[in-house]
Amino acid sequence: MLLSSSLFSSSLLLSPSPSPFIKPSSATTQTTSSSSYSPSISSPSLSQSAASSYSLSSSQSSIVTSSSTTSSSTTVRPSPIPTLTCPSTSAETAAGNTEWDETVVGESSSSDCPYGPDGAEALRNCFLSPNDGVIWGEVQDGGCFTATNFLQTLSNGITKDTAFSYSEMLLDLPFNSLTKTDMTFFVDIVSQLISVAAGDDTFSILGNVLDAINEVLISDSVNSLSGDSATVLQNVISTAVLDILIKGNNPEVILEFGNLYIGGKYIGDGDSV
Repeated sequence: MLLSSSLFSSSLLLSPSPSPFIKPSSATTQTTSSSSYSPSISSPSLSQSAASSYSLSSSQSSIVTSSSTTSSSTTVRPSPIPTLTCPSTSAETAAGNTEWDETVVGESSSSDCPYGPDGAEALRNCFLSPNDGVIWGEVQDGGCFTATNFLQTLSNGITKDTAFSYSEMLLDLPFNSLTKTDMTFFVDIVSQLISVAAGDDTFSILGNVLDAINEVLISDSVNSLSGDSATVLQNVISTAVLDILIKGNNPEVILEFGNLYIGGKYIGDGDSV
């Protein structure tokens, strides 16, 4: 009896108490369960994540390290590079006035040829210059008809039916880019328009003609006017004013077209000048 008791006491001394910081292995858990011994770990203040940090398991340790690294790292994202563009604008060349939409640097834009041919387009590149920054390139309109082609067409097609629409088309000319040949056609066209102006559109036609003449006189192309052409324009202006006086039953008129001022007074028989 004494020997048994001694052995039992010895076995109790050799069995270590479960530590609250070391998880028992599965084998230990089974042994404890079979002997109905359930050690309780009293650490209510430790959260699950904190308890995991005390684990001696290598896998648990790596998870904690990974979690710690993830929470402390900061991802730095570069700021987006702004898109550089050429602003929307217009341009005037011998092929007419063209409109250009806003375009990204490195790309090209297209614009319909003002005077045709049908389906033809002018092109223009937007690029970045080391000295000037974002700029438009030159208008590439080699496939477009020029103002000369257009004016020649108008000159050959003026009638009473086309006079009003043709007089409006004159206002869209690239006045600063007209050549001497263009000016010759222009003077011929306005002369014809004055001579055929009639009906309800008479004063609209006369007004458009005088507007177009004013644009020519204030443009860079005025130097392309020959002496003969300048004389014809003076006659056109006088005829237009006279028509406005007579056909409009106006005894006196003063017209202003930009920088062009025109005054006229109808003098009947017996009136003194």
